[in-house]
Amino acid sequence: MAFTDYVWAPQPRAFELWLPKKLAPPEWKWEETPANQLTLRRGQAVMVGVPLCYAIYMVGSWIAPGSTWNLAAFAMSLIYVFSAIADMVDGRLAHYTGTESFCGRYLDPIMDKLSVTATYPVLLTYYKPAAWMITIPLFLAYDLGMLFLRRIDAGFRTHWVAKIKQFILFLGTGSLVVNVYAADKAGLGDSTWAVIHSYAVVIGPRALYVAAVLTILAALMYLFSLLKRRLQR
Repeated sequence: MAFTDYVWAPQPRAFELWLPKKLAPPEWKWEETPANQLTLRRGQAVMVGVPLCYAIYMVGSWIAPGSTWNLAAFAMSLIYVFSAIADMVDGRLAHYTGTESFCGRYLDPIMDKLSVTATYPVLLTYYKPAAWMITIPLFLAYDLGMLFLRRIDAGFRTHWVAKIKQFILFLGTGSLVVNVYAADKAGLGDSTWAVIHSYAVVIGPRALYVAAVLTILAALMYLFSLLKRRLQR
């Protein structure tokens, strides 16, 4: 029995694939594999779960202040952390099962970008205005540019600099998302979460700065590669 026979997930409905189809090259189509299912579901979990949990946390804390709403912040943190872990697993899963595909090659970066974007409302509304927030428009502009290039060029490959950038970006946004819960727990006197809070507020912004530098470098390398390919045609 093949590995894929042990894995079950509902077939994606048309509305679930609408956005990936809009952002991927015209020839992109869904291919049913465990890795693609994992990639799609992790992206959906963050795009829906993070804003929803954050809204529950903020509205609940405003209407009826209390530690009960911390559970929503904790759920938001778990969703994002598990999604980041799944991002490191889905590619290896595709390789292990021999199901690497054109679908997965484009679905993975699309879900990465949408997942990170889902955290921006949290970062921009929970934290006071800070210098690190200027990196967010840079990331958005880069992601829009990359989605455009991937849509018009089906042979586009992810550069290793961009992969490192994405990992550090996940680290930075993840630290700041987790800190929403950690800060509340630290305020209630939890010493363990106080330590996590102290690290998160340092790691998060610094990781975003590093990711911003790598974003600029990756953009320049992609532009050079694109110009080179155009001149060779």
